[in-house]
Amino acid sequence: MFPVWESLAATPGYVTASPVSVNISGRRVQWSAGESVAVIGIANGMAMVRVALPDGSLSVAQIPAASLRQKATSPLPVAVSASPAQASQTPQPTAALPPQQTLLKPGWNLVQFQALPTPLKKPKWFDYNFDPAKEKFNIYVPASYDPQKPCGVVGWTNPGDGALIPKQFQPLFDEFRLIAIAAESCGNKQKSERRAGLLVSAILQLSTTMAIDRRRVLLSGMSGGGRLSALGGFVHPEFFCGAISWCGGNFYKDYPNSEKPGFVVYGIAHAHQIDNAVTAENVEEAKKKVKFVLLTGSKDFNRIDSRDIETAMQKEHFQVLLIEEPGLGHSVGSAATMRKGLEFVLGSPAAP
Repeated sequence: MFPVWESLAATPGYVTASPVSVNISGRRVQWSAGESVAVIGIANGMAMVRVALPDGSLSVAQIPAASLRQKATSPLPVAVSASPAQASQTPQPTAALPPQQTLLKPGWNLVQFQALPTPLKKPKWFDYNFDPAKEKFNIYVPASYDPQKPCGVVGWTNPGDGALIPKQFQPLFDEFRLIAIAAESCGNKQKSERRAGLLVSAILQLSTTMAIDRRRVLLSGMSGGGRLSALGGFVHPEFFCGAISWCGGNFYKDYPNSEKPGFVVYGIAHAHQIDNAVTAENVEEAKKKVKFVLLTGSKDFNRIDSRDIETAMQKEHFQVLLIEEPGLGHSVGSAATMRKGLEFVLGSPAAP
């Protein structure tokens, strides 16, 4: 069944116009004509509906929209339309819709959510009071998206504002069945707690209408975005399974600088001047659940720092992998290098 993080927003008020049968992970769910159905949204002639399984748990499934009819006066929810499928171009924004109506199409979408929920667990220094009307997200949905096969999610962060996601990774998102999401206002000039929290909220909201595998949610980013990705792994280890950091990492406490004996590099708590920025419970959970990848290059000025973070993580038995791409400077590298990071965090791509 599909993992459910929160109660799925749905519109009760529709009934089946004809008998409907759907198979979810080997379990058959059937409706007779005239049975009530909770509709989340529709797209391309298919309706996303909330389903009660025989064991009492909830899931979501797709059924033909033509098999439904209204028993109320409100219209069926309408999905947002996808933007042009060019990762390097800024897609045109869609209208802000209620959360139950945001069913995204495969390809690139620029989305403005109506709601940005707060997670059940959150760091005390994080403020989750986001104004959805002021936030926009670039979201890529794999061409192979199937609501009966939940996707993972990679939250991408850039060093500057702007929601662009590296175009060369699109085939990897398709192969690994990952929805990619980036926030418009999430660069280094923003507070770190805002940057991480905004992606958490957006992924939570995304999960109300898209089939998301919560075991395969990770962060990635470049430079300051790479540091932010690692921060997310430490402060939200219950939420993220991994962090793939390009040319910039992070550690929960100060760590030795190998180029300057006797000196340290500030870790998360010191850099943010916040006591218990990462709690002891966070650290232990991160060791068990989060896989950290540090991607750097032979010409990256953060290469030594990445090595120092790897050493610090290894000493404390975190799951960490350092990859150095030959000839790479301070920039995002190849899809081949990203693949190695994804395989370390997620394993080999799932079968189609």
